[in-house]
Amino acid sequence: MRIWPMRMMFGSNSQTVGEQVLSWNLGVTSRASERLSVMVDYVGERRDGQLQNGVQLGLGYRF
Repeated sequence: MRIWPMRMMFGSNSQTVGEQVLSWNLGVTSRASERLSVMVDYVGERRDGQLQNGVQLGLGYRF
């Protein structure tokens, strides 16, 4: 069994557009079997004091 290293990357970019925005996306993928993968993402955005969050679920199948 081979274990690959896990990488987390963070990037930011800013420009003056009259508002402040911070967004994030944190995801995990788990292999349920040799062909089936389950993915979960937590996403969010903060814009001018307003906060929005969400969860995305996904399934992947290799034919």
